[in-house]
Amino acid sequence: FCSLMDPSHMLLQRVLFWGDTFGLGAFSVIATMYAARMGYSYAVVMFCVLITCTTGGVVRDVLLRRPARVLHAHAEVYAETALAGGTAYMLSRACLLYTSPSPRDS
Repeated sequence: FCSLMDPSHMLLQRVLFWGDTFGLGAFSVIATMYAARMGYSYAVVMFCVLITCTTGGVVRDVLLRRPARVLHAHAEVYAETALAGGTAYMLSRACLLYTSPSPRDS
């Protein structure tokens, strides 16, 4: 078990990569849905997505005792990926591929 916890172990690296990938996608969509339901403009929605996802990346790195990779330009394209996910959700919402009730409709 201890050898699996070694950060250089390939299985652990793959699990962390895919967990981070799915987590980024989920948080990107959740932040977009919530901000869009509140009726904010596209720019505010994308700002919310950016802050939510990059903060999640920093928390991940702190919990894993690593330098915050999102703060290094050469390490990851975290913010761009979050914005792409939020934009994809907003485009699907604009094309009526997904509709969600607004809290103001109740």
